[in-house]
Amino acid sequence: MRESILPLFLSICCLLACNKVSSPGEANAAEINQLLNDLELAFNYHDLDEIMTFYHEDFLHNGNDFDAETVIWDNRLLDYLELEIDNITVDVISGEYAVASFTMTLSNQDGFVTSQEPSQENGDLSYLQLFFSDWKIVGNQQE
Repeated sequence: MRESILPLFLSICCLLACNKVSSPGEANAAEINQLLNDLELAFNYHDLDEIMTFYHEDFLHNGNDFDAETVIWDNRLLDYLELEIDNITVDVISGEYAVASFTMTLSNQDGFVTSQEPSQENGDLSYLQLFFSDWKIVGNQQE
């Protein structure tokens, strides 16, 4: 009996040692990275409705509310064929707010436009809040 328990015990110890346990901050950053990657994919499929699912209904950024943000994305979809979001870093503030910094590139047949976010021109994707278990883009909440 003892010989059969020892291999089981060693296997369990090995599995526990191999698993990396993330801190809550790392888990939140991973979720926000995934959100931005999913938004990028929705843009590249030209799916405005899917893009807006990543936004909270109380979104406000530099005076633009949710409806105005929908128009901004609609215009981006008309003007550009592809969105690329790279070099994402996330600063989680007090567990329920976060600011994502990244390189955003919008491209079409004529070329591309690259910006470091958050920027004065955009920045609308950079401010997030945790609602229950879902991160949503909320903007900087400034009129």
